[in-house]
Amino acid sequence: MKLLYAPFLINIFLIILFGFIYWYFCDEFISKFEQTTDKANVLDFFYTSITIQAGIGYLGIVPISVLGKVLLMLQQICMISSNIIIIYLVHLHFFVL
Repeated sequence: MKLLYAPFLINIFLIILFGFIYWYFCDEFISKFEQTTDKANVLDFFYTSITIQAGIGYLGIVPISVLGKVLLMLQQICMISSNIIIIYLVHLHFFVL
């Protein structure tokens, strides 16, 4: 049963972590939903973090600097890496006995 909780908790941790990272570096982003260059709000940061972690990739925020782009790419790399590790561990647990 613990094996089922681990992937969920890893993804929730990464969503919260990157939501706060985007919020901390809020000057590096603008809201995609605003017609002006208004700063994004907290909901936009967590919306983006959830959609990236889910593999959908819709952005609620738009990076306006290199740092912003690097942060988004870092979460994408973490998402891909964590999914590969999770698939590997599940494979070991269920198929290699």
